Amino acid sequence: MDRYGTKEVLKFSLPLILSSLSMNVMVCMDRLVLTKYSIDAMNAATLGGLAVSLVTFILISVCQISSVFVGQYNGKGEFEKTAQPTWQMIHLSFMSFLIFIPLSMITEYICLIPDYFRADGIPYQKILMAFAPIQAMFAALCAFFIGRKKSNIIITTVLIGNFLNLTLDVLFVFGYGGIIPPMGAIGAASATVTSSFVQVLILGSAFFSKNNRKMYGTSNKSFQKKLFFHCMKIGVPFSFGKFLNMVAWYVMIMFFSHTSKELSTVVSAEFMLFLLFVFVANGCEASISSLASNLIGENNLEGIKRLFKLFMKFNVVAAIIFAIPLLFWHDCLYYLIDYSSEELLPLKSEFEFIIYSLWFTVIADNFFYTVSGILTAGGDTKYPMYLEIIAAWFGATIPTAIMYYMSCLTSVKEVYTLIPVSCFLNCFLIYRRYASFVWFKKLV
Repeated sequence: MDRYGTKEVLKFSLPLILSSLSMNVMVCMDRLVLTKYSIDAMNAATLGGLAVSLVTFILISVCQISSVFVGQYNGKGEFEKTAQPTWQMIHLSFMSFLIFIPLSMITEYICLIPDYFRADGIPYQKILMAFAPIQAMFAALCAFFIGRKKSNIIITTVLIGNFLNLTLDVLFVFGYGGIIPPMGAIGAASATVTSSFVQVLILGSAFFSKNNRKMYGTSNKSFQKKLFFHCMKIGVPFSFGKFLNMVAWYVMIMFFSHTSKELSTVVSAEFMLFLLFVFVANGCEASISSLASNLIGENNLEGIKRLFKLFMKFNVVAAIIFAIPLLFWHDCLYYLIDYSSEELLPLKSEFEFIIYSLWFTVIADNFFYTVSGILTAGGDTKYPMYLEIIAAWFGATIPTAIMYYMSCLTSVKEVYTLIPVSCFLNCFLIYRRYASFVWFKKLV
């Protein structure tokens, strides 16, 4: 049987793709529920959430990279060591409370949220910032199971977390009778923190199961300085490029939010929808990188080429499916954002344009991150990183800044025309890198 046939690849990839979708849905649930509560609260949550994501991204990425070390120990049959990388990242998560709690106390002095969103945005940001290490713990625990290719428990945990988050969102945001008062953005943040904590409890229970304690030594919580800094050495540079990419998008959204509430609403809605549709790119990058790593170890270039073609077919199918809501059935998305309301009806044409732009951006990202996954497996991590940073800053943020300071940032259409163009240019450049096979020749 072909180890990398369609059925086998789907069996391995779908859990990662669905896990990526579920994690993004939790973020979007807050925004969607807040949209029904108050458009200002939704905008505030988007801006506040982005700021927290920027600060926590490197921490979470370092915790996620520990799956590489878990996989190495597991592959060597050194099962008693597989929990050690996870424990080092759990220690890091606990230590990071010493940074994030003080940050949450001064967040109103260092954030860039416009004055008209601060009443909702600051409390939302404070709560998420203070409890951000909980998400890092969840990432560390996920790494233990991903490294051993046991993803079903992660999917189950994320689905439970999403259901709980949605339920608590509705209860905390709108209130319930006279028992729970309506809390708006504060309620949404509280729902997210509570759901994240429950997810950590579920995975933690599985991590400390009798079988895992006996076979993988999960009860050995010793701090190992050498392994700890080895994880940091690999994880920090890997995540820093993506961090700079996120900074670019954050700055761009801030320019729009400081221009007007209306443009901020359109861009915040686009970002929320982007999170819903980008899960294929994230899942494909993770799965093809893992599969390609095995093929590189076997010196099997032809297998990598077949794998690339197979994932391209997946991307074509995804593009067709995404075209249904993004190109042909806008009404379902208008309902989510409630663009039929009197407040948002004038923005409908802007939102319609941004949906078309989003479809082109998403299909370009699917292609780019699929190829990036192969290059990453071959150790060529800098080239995709450079392309991401250049496209984000020169294809979106800098043009937005120029228009803002020239007082001509009156629409999203110019910027959101440049974004897919720069994404497709990146696709062309990264494919040329892949087709040169220079990343493979360095390894053989």
